[in-house]
Amino acid sequence: MKSSFLFVMTVLLVVSCQKPKPRFPVVRKSVSEVETSIELNNKLKTAEELILKKVIKKDSLSTYYASKYGFWYKYDSKGNGNYFPKKGDELLYTFSVYNVNDKLIYKEKEAHYWVDKQDIIDGLEIGLKLMKQGDEITFLFPSNVAYGYSGDQNKIAVNQPLIFKVKLNQINKNESN
Repeated sequence: MKSSFLFVMTVLLVVSCQKPKPRFPVVRKSVSEVETSIELNNKLKTAEELILKKVIKKDSLSTYYASKYGFWYKYDSKGNGNYFPKKGDELLYTFSVYNVNDKLIYKEKEAHYWVDKQDIIDGLEIGLKLMKQGDEITFLFPSNVAYGYSGDQNKIAVNQPLIFKVKLNQINKNESN
């Protein structure tokens, strides 16, 4: 009896001295899922670029400029200002939103924006910084700089390229600029 007790204790002592084995995650993201996502995003980008280039081609009387941020724009009219908005400036502007078939989504609305201190869609944020007071510009935004994969949960669909017509009415300069 004493020997069996010693045997059990020895076995327990040996087993308890082993290092614990690490547990690995059950689910891991595979490289192929990431590659598939990249491939789908590239296809979406290419398809939207083709759509926006068709809009540009259809409007052959206008000159469109490609921005380094992935959208295009044209001047409908130039203002008489010579100052570009800087961080902290308050911008008063009007805008309307159209789909790529030039169908109105949101009618003209007045808005204000404090440069780099408020959140608005990326394309509009960058576009407003390209404008001077009095400028009227038409922007062609692919979905990645507009409302992207979520839309606006109302009238703008998922991954929808958009046309914004914007007029920068007033720039209230930040006193520290």
